[in-house]
Amino acid sequence: MGNPRKPLALSLLHGNPGKRALNHNEPQFTGSPVCPDWLNPVAKAEFNRLISELSYLDLLMATDQAALEAYCVAYSRWRTAEAIIDREGQTVQEPVVTRSGNISGYRLKKHPAVTVAKDERASMLAAGRLFGLSPASRSSLHAPAPEQPAASDDDDDDLYAPVN
Repeated sequence: MGNPRKPLALSLLHGNPGKRALNHNEPQFTGSPVCPDWLNPVAKAEFNRLISELSYLDLLMATDQAALEAYCVAYSRWRTAEAIIDREGQTVQEPVVTRSGNISGYRLKKHPAVTVAKDERASMLAAGRLFGLSPASRSSLHAPAPEQPAASDDDDDDLYAPVN
């Protein structure tokens, strides 16, 4: 099974090295994603950060809402699991119980948050690739340079002029 087709906007940003025909009849969606109320504060902050970072590419549409939410939820859960691991460690002690029900000792076991962190990191990275958020997917984008802030009209320009 080959790679999934890229949307026209991404194909234009990536370039067309194979000179294949591009789909210029691709559906054009409107609107932009809106941060939902149900996201927790960490996910909301990430949602708003991504919207501000990706808005100049003009790739995000209202139809991308679910994928963006999935990324932000995975990001939030990953951060939460990593905080638990930092606080409680990567292992937990599990009691070893005999057939009679007595505890005969303890063994170390991987903390459940380690598995959650691993799974959510994988989900986050997979969803992030859809938006060019990994170094590999970003390296193939040819995006326009972000607009530079307008030069200020300060009178400090003469401070840096050569002295005669």
